[in-house]
Amino acid sequence: MAFNQAKYRKVENIHVFLWLVKDALWASHFTIPALVMIAPTISAAIWLLYKNRKIYVELVHNLAILFWISANALWMISEFFNEEDVLKPFIISLFVIGITILSLYYFSMLLKKNK
Repeated sequence: MAFNQAKYRKVENIHVFLWLVKDALWASHFTIPALVMIAPTISAAIWLLYKNRKIYVELVHNLAILFWISANALWMISEFFNEEDVLKPFIISLFVIGITILSLYYFSMLLKKNK
């Protein structure tokens, strides 16, 4: 079955919008609205991950995005509540997991191409 990207494009675009709103609220120091925006932003990422799970390339990228947004949200929380020192290792770990997922994927694609 061919992947129908257009079917999920609307949710992907809404997801980007939610993410931008969350980050704009964060940058503007609107703590409560920014914290509220975490739920719909991560929910959209999870929905996209689930709906695209059968297409490996989409699964990998959506999983990395979920880790990125989770790190981003935790970073925001750490700044709002002055817990950067406590949460920084977790934030970095989430970013590293996302980077590792994509690095392994692209490395495996490079190996396949060279065979």
